[in-house]
Amino acid sequence: MSKQIHPKAAALKLHRLSRPGKGLLGPEFAGCFNTGKRPRILRVRAGYVVGAELDVSDLAREVTLSAMLGRPLPTRLPKKDARFYKTATAARKRFRQRISDVLYYNDAARTEVARLRCEVDHPNPLRAQEAAAKLYYDHGVTP
Repeated sequence: MSKQIHPKAAALKLHRLSRPGKGLLGPEFAGCFNTGKRPRILRVRAGYVVGAELDVSDLAREVTLSAMLGRPLPTRLPKKDARFYKTATAARKRFRQRISDVLYYNDAARTEVARLRCEVDHPNPLRAQEAAAKLYYDHGVTP
């Protein structure tokens, strides 16, 4: 987490998650929708779970089950992109960082798409065709 926080993420006001089951969702990655990879913070009885949307629900279920059975609380699941935090401060910090990562990715993707759209009109047909293929296959944008 040594990267700088995106200005929009730093200015974001996160409201209190007062009850278990309450949560917040961050922005989607550019060009994606309903993939389950957008950042999410969820309040559970034992603390907070932060990570990718689909992975948060899996870890939240494990944390709740462990708390009910009196087992040690898992901090993460193998091969899942979510973490458990006991305090709101640490969870909010990680959620803000995840939002910042998505915003930086979206800015880079928008810049790349704009550059490729300009390159599609290039006088060299080979270069224009490569730009059109990259736009279509890498970004899902029709030139």
